[in-house]
Amino acid sequence: LPLVVLLLARAGDPEPMGPTPTSEPRFAKPDAFVIGLLILVAGFSITEGVIYDWSMFYLRQDLALDANRAAKIYAAFTIGMFVARMVGDDLRKRLATRELIRIMAIVVLLGVTITVFGPNVAIGLLYVGFILIGSGVALAAPVATSLAMRHPTRSATRTMASYSLISLLALFAVPPLMGTIVETHGAIWAIVLASPLLGVVAIFAPRIVARMRDVPPEPRL
Repeated sequence: LPLVVLLLARAGDPEPMGPTPTSEPRFAKPDAFVIGLLILVAGFSITEGVIYDWSMFYLRQDLALDANRAAKIYAAFTIGMFVARMVGDDLRKRLATRELIRIMAIVVLLGVTITVFGPNVAIGLLYVGFILIGSGVALAAPVATSLAMRHPTRSATRTMASYSLISLLALFAVPPLMGTIVETHGAIWAIVLASPLLGVVAIFAPRIVARMRDVPPEPRL
C-alpha cells in the first residue's frame, strides 16, 4: 500500500482529455427552454414532495386514521409510482411528449380531487387517489430528462444542470415551507398547493412544448 501511494504521488495530475473550455459559465443560467421545462414539471415535483412530507399528517391528524390504515394508503402512492415506472418506457414510445405530460397532469389532478373529497364518500377512495397521484408524478423526472436532451442550442449537460437545481428546490425546499399553512389550516392545503400549476400544464402543455422548440440560439461569447 505505501508503494502504491508513492507511485500515485509521483504520477501527478492526469493530462486533460481535451481543450479546457474557457467561455463556459460556472452557473448554467436557465433560459427560455429550461423555464418552459420547469413549468411543465414543477407541479409534479412539488406534489411528490408534499406527499412525502405532509400526507401522513393529512391521514393521521386531519382524517384521524389509525397508523395501519394510513401506512397502507401511503403504500398505494408508492405502488402507483412503481407501476407507472414499469410501463413508462412503453408510454413514452406510444405518446408524444406533450400528450403524455398532459395526461400525467390530469391523472394527478384527478388523484388530488379524490384524495380531498373522497373521504366524504368512503375512506377506501383514498387508495385510488394516492395510486393516481403516484402514477401521475412517477414519470416527471424521466420525461424532463428526455426533454432536456432535445434543447435546440445547448448541450444536455448544461440544460440538466439548470433544470436539476430548480427541480430539487421544487421537490425538497417548497414542501417544507408549507409548515405554517399545514399547522393553521391542515395538510390538505399542502396537497392541493400545486393544483393550479398542474391545471396550466393540462391545458397548455402542447403550446409550452412548441415554444421550447422555438428557442433562439444563444449569442456566442
